[in-house]
Amino acid sequence: MGKLELTYKKIIDFIDWIKYLFYSVFVFLDIDKDVVKILFWLMMIDTVFGIIKTIALEKQFKIKILALGFLSKLTILLIPMTIALIGKGLKYDFRWFVTSVMNILIVSDVISILSNWISIRQKIELK
Repeated sequence: MGKLELTYKKIIDFIDWIKYLFYSVFVFLDIDKDVVKILFWLMMIDTVFGIIKTIALEKQFKIKILALGFLSKLTILLIPMTIALIGKGLKYDFRWFVTSVMNILIVSDVISILSNWISIRQKIELK
């Protein structure tokens, strides 16, 4: 195996580790796994559309910006998870809050995907 293949494998392993960590927390919190999967795939689609938009608008593609964007999406998920964990520790049920935040994030990602698609089609940056 070459150095590039080992680096790629490490990145894939890290992504899998993060994914399993999030899944296990959501299972522990008794959050609907389907909502988590939908949000995860929408985040992936949004990321791909963001990359395509960057290329279509002839902007400079930077892996650092891609990584920061993806990490910011994951950290947004930490807020409802943390509150749900606190609630579980205090014997309160905050699943409604987590589900509401997840639904808002799903709508937000769909809007982002649509705005990226419009930006790609019209070759303009939408805010």
